[in-house]
Amino acid sequence: MSSLEPVWSRKDRGPEASSPETARSRTVNRLTHPFGSIPEGALRIGVVPLAIFLVLVWTVFPFVFPYPNFDAIASLVMAGSAQAAAAVVSDWTLDERLRVVFWGGFDFIVDFAWWNGAALACIWAGRVFGSARMGAVAATLAWACWFGFLLNVPENLTFVLMTLGPVNDPWPALAAASAVLRLLILAAAVLFPTLAFFARLRQRRAH
Repeated sequence: MSSLEPVWSRKDRGPEASSPETARSRTVNRLTHPFGSIPEGALRIGVVPLAIFLVLVWTVFPFVFPYPNFDAIASLVMAGSAQAAAAVVSDWTLDERLRVVFWGGFDFIVDFAWWNGAALACIWAGRVFGSARMGAVAATLAWACWFGFLLNVPENLTFVLMTLGPVNDPWPALAAASAVLRLLILAAAVLFPTLAFFARLRQRRAH
C-alpha cells in the first residue's frame, strides 16, 4: 500500500475484502481530493489568506467600488427568461449597469477565494470526524465546491450580458438554474464544517 494513500482509504484487506459490499465501500472510501494531501498545519495556513481577502471584499472594498443593488441583482439572476430580465434592467441607469458589470467580473476572483476556502474547510471537517465515510463525504463536498465555482462562469457571463443588453432564451434560465444549484452546494459546504467545528469543541472538552 502506498504511503501516500489517505488515512480514510485504508481498509482491512482480510478475507472479507472480496465481498461486493466491501468492494463498494472501499471504492467510496477511496474518493479523494487534491486538497486532501495538504498537511494539517498548511491546511490552516491556506484558509487564513482566503478568509482575510473575503473580509476585505465584504467590508473595505465596497467603500472604493460601491456595491450595486443586491435586490435588483437577485431579481436579474433569477429572472429565468429574456423577457423578465429585460423588465428588470429597463429602469437601470448607466452608472448602475457599470457597477453591476464590474462586480459581475470581480465576482470571479471572489468566488475563486470563497469556493477554495470552502473546499479546504470541508477537508478539515473530514479529518475532524475521522471516519472513512466522513472522509469520503469531505472529498465529495470539496469537489462540489470546485464544481460550484465552475457554475459561476455561465451564471456571471449571462448576468453581465443581460445587464449590457437583451439576451436570448435559454441563457437567463441557465443562469437561474446555476444560481440555485450553487446555493445548494453552498449550504452543504457551510453545514459540514460547522458540524465539524462543534464536534471538535466536544472533543476538546472531553479531554
